[in-house]
Amino acid sequence: MLSMRISSIIIYLLYSLAFQAIADDLVSNHLPIKIVCIGDSITQGGNFNNQEFTFRLPLYLLIKQKGINVDFIGTRNHGLNDRFRWPDDFDPDHEGFYGATTDQVRRELISDLPRLPAPDVALIDLGSNDQGKDIQTAVVAPLRDIVSQLRARNPQVKILIIQIPGMFRNFAMHFWVWRMAQELSQPKSPVITIPLYLGWDTKGDTFEGSHPNISGQNKMANAIFAELEPIIQTIYLQNGISK
Repeated sequence: MLSMRISSIIIYLLYSLAFQAIADDLVSNHLPIKIVCIGDSITQGGNFNNQEFTFRLPLYLLIKQKGINVDFIGTRNHGLNDRFRWPDDFDPDHEGFYGATTDQVRRELISDLPRLPAPDVALIDLGSNDQGKDIQTAVVAPLRDIVSQLRARNPQVKILIIQIPGMFRNFAMHFWVWRMAQELSQPKSPVITIPLYLGWDTKGDTFEGSHPNISGQNKMANAIFAELEPIIQTIYLQNGISK
């Protein structure tokens, strides 16, 4: 009886390893997951005076390290300073606009999104340039419209909204954005908020109090990837591929 159990376990393990190898091969050769990064300066980056690679670089590396085929999409591929350079093996496409408010980005997307392939995932980091304004008018209403624009391109798009730092200063914004996400979320098109403000150290994670330094960029990437990885798996499952 014991030998039969051991044999069964060995057969199961061999089957699992073989299945995983096949799945990995299918994933690596599958059409890429298309991700659009939408935001302000924290998404665009590229300040020539510092290492403002943004969260997009470490996030891209995390995704690639998992063997996931990914394509960052966007109408822009440069930083604030055109001389700023990302590594050659990085996909720099984005929809980030230095100094932009949520509504300004919303208006840019009206013409930009139709020029792009339909995104599988949207990462949104907005609100930093709207602090102190009326939250419903300046942040929530434009975000609602951005969600609608994204779903017009892909009704099953997965949307991640980064909640900006400032746990107490931006508490009201965090609440209303979270409530909006709960209202708009759908089974096939979830809207998920990422509480970046948890564990954020303004002094240690930014260059000057606002823009993430290398530590902050990595912290953002890790927080995003924790939510993104299961979403990518869901997309693969919807397409009949297991990862």
